[in-house]
Amino acid sequence: MARKPTAAELEAAVAAAHRDRALIYRAMFQALRDRLGEGAAADAMRDALRTRGRTIGESFRRFAPHDFTGFAEAFAFAPLDSKLWNATIDRCDRAGLDLTMRRCPLKEAWQAAGASDAEVAQLCHVASALDEGTFEAAGFNWSIDTWSAGEDGCCRLHVRARG
Repeated sequence: MARKPTAAELEAAVAAAHRDRALIYRAMFQALRDRLGEGAAADAMRDALRTRGRTIGESFRRFAPHDFTGFAEAFAFAPLDSKLWNATIDRCDRAGLDLTMRRCPLKEAWQAAGASDAEVAQLCHVASALDEGTFEAAGFNWSIDTWSAGEDGCCRLHVRARG
């Protein structure tokens, strides 16, 4: 019988999966950019990621329209992701949720791979479409402030009740 992995092993595997995801996004973006140009590459990837996010978002629908605490716990503080994102809650009340992601395994992987600040900022914008689709399907209004050079941490997410 196989040994059950430890929490540290699971966390390392999840971190590795996020790094791989980041490097796949970068490779796809570079290939599309070389063929279609930067704007079309970003648009195509954002469309695909938003579509995938909508599928993910269905699992969060139970939190709309006002259970922002439950949404925060399920979205940003799931046991294995809490250290990866090191999210902080800046606001959580009946009207909305503001989260700051103090870390981002995607951003860190792009930086470790030698991406420029401008490329990292572009990739953060592209990758944010997954979250946007997630929030849409979950039944929330949202906005995202993605990372830019010189900023501490990573993205800031603003989630509000719809209507």
